[in-house]
Amino acid sequence: GEATARAVEKMYTQKPELIPDEFTQEGVLKLLGSSVSGKRILLPGPKVRRHLLAAELRAKGAEVETVDLYQTVCPVYSSHEIE
Repeated sequence: GEATARAVEKMYTQKPELIPDEFTQEGVLKLLGSSVSGKRILLPGPKVRRHLLAAELRAKGAEVETVDLYQTVCPVYSSHEIE
């Protein structure tokens, strides 16, 4: 989103060229359209993820590599912490 775009611009002194309107895999697919044929795309993300984006990009002719960067976990709270 916008906060990520600002962080990228600050770290790399380059503004991202594309930011999806919808921050989902479907939103990224809409943004990229069919312009990915022949491109190499790296998709860093969680260990457990949906595979829609990678599969659709491959179907459109992109070479896609996924990299597991983190694992999502559900926090455990005691009943005292929830009250």
